[in-house]
Amino acid sequence: MATLCSDLRFPWFGKPDRETALNDAVRRLDAKRLYPYDVATARSQLMIQGCLRWPAARVSTYPAARELLPRTLILHGSNDLFCPLDWSRWEQEHSRDAKLVVIPGSGHSVQRDPRGQEAVRAFLLD
Repeated sequence: MATLCSDLRFPWFGKPDRETALNDAVRRLDAKRLYPYDVATARSQLMIQGCLRWPAARVSTYPAARELLPRTLILHGSNDLFCPLDWSRWEQEHSRDAKLVVIPGSGHSVQRDPRGQEAVRAFLLD
């Protein structure tokens, strides 16, 4: 969890009042896009609750270049409650040659979705 809390971007990133920033972000959630979950489930995830209390000072760093060197496929489910799409976009921006594929309606286990599997096949065979 230490690496995740340090490396991932949360709604409270750079804000002094984390709880208020989280509540503001939760209020902006579209409940229809969270199905089969609800807003309360999204807010009470273990990762959110654990990292909410994590030290604000960053303990890990990125390499000086801050970019991934290999060709990269970033596969993301549009209904992923664990990893916001902004995180995938950030990874894409910091990669040299990355392709972001968002699978509509899929969640965190997007690699189990046949459309996600097809995206991986197409990427590897390209």
